[in-house]
Amino acid sequence: EPGPTLPLPDLPPLSLHGVLRSEAEEHIAKELATYLRNPQVRATSLMRIAMFGAVGAPGFYHFSPNLTLSDAIMNAGGPSATADFGRSSIKRANDRLYNGKQVEQAITEGTTLDRMNLHGGDMIEVGTPRSLLASGMRALLTAGAIAASIIALRGL
Repeated sequence: EPGPTLPLPDLPPLSLHGVLRSEAEEHIAKELATYLRNPQVRATSLMRIAMFGAVGAPGFYHFSPNLTLSDAIMNAGGPSATADFGRSSIKRANDRLYNGKQVEQAITEGTTLDRMNLHGGDMIEVGTPRSLLASGMRALLTAGAIAASIIALRGL
């Protein structure tokens, strides 16, 4: 829910504003104790992360902060055959948080998204080799030139 708010059936929504992930279960249990006897609470927070670049299924994912960076990449379809982790980056808005070398190190060490201090809205981009990008651009330009030639010939 927007806010951060936890909707509850037949109860008023529970505000989680200012509650740390580590305090979520205790906070929710305390609030629910107003309505229930001895509530047992298990809470898992998720953060929405963009996963782009050389992965099998680029897009937006909801990940647990306790997930390792390598597991997050695997959840997005795994690295493609052309993935180059040395050209990867992790960004928040226009700021680069991690460069390729740091991404490789985080993968090798099994670093969690929480330990990397990632937040909802951050973007993980798995890199591709520079030569692959250049050849893709050449192919796109060539295809455009061919299409323009066909259109010009039809006009004659």
